[in-house]
Amino acid sequence: MVARNATGTSNASEATSTSSGNAALSGTNFNQLTWQPVPYDWRMGITDILERGVELEHGGHYSIVERLEELAATSRTGKVTIIAHSNGGLLAKALVDALRAEGKEQLVDKLILVASPQLGTPKAVLSLLHGDDQEIPKKMGFIVSRTEARELGEN
Repeated sequence: MVARNATGTSNASEATSTSSGNAALSGTNFNQLTWQPVPYDWRMGITDILERGVELEHGGHYSIVERLEELAATSRTGKVTIIAHSNGGLLAKALVDALRAEGKEQLVDKLILVASPQLGTPKAVLSLLHGDDQEIPKKMGFIVSRTEARELGEN
């Protein structure tokens, strides 16, 4: 993961973990945009990540909540924008909920989710169990029927 500042220079982040999960926090520090990568182990539970923090590959440790607070403290607006991809979006939503419970929701200006699951899992379960909306062509099923789609899901 590489952090870039507004001048275009880049610094390799010390935050390399054993995971491929990442979220990003950004804050405006006067006229400079600061990015802070937030790696985490996607195999851990989201609650565990928020409560226990993140162990880094080379022995370091950090709290996502504390990192967000530090970035907000250096921001001109006192707020950060969270950009998260995939499972990082679920972590970011849980982070916002945790901040709200602590009365700190004002630290987040925007939450931007990129390809984060919202209701995708229930839809996939219905498709696998019942072949819902998997007919080819849709709703006709003369190439692959609903029953055949369900059998494919079982294999």
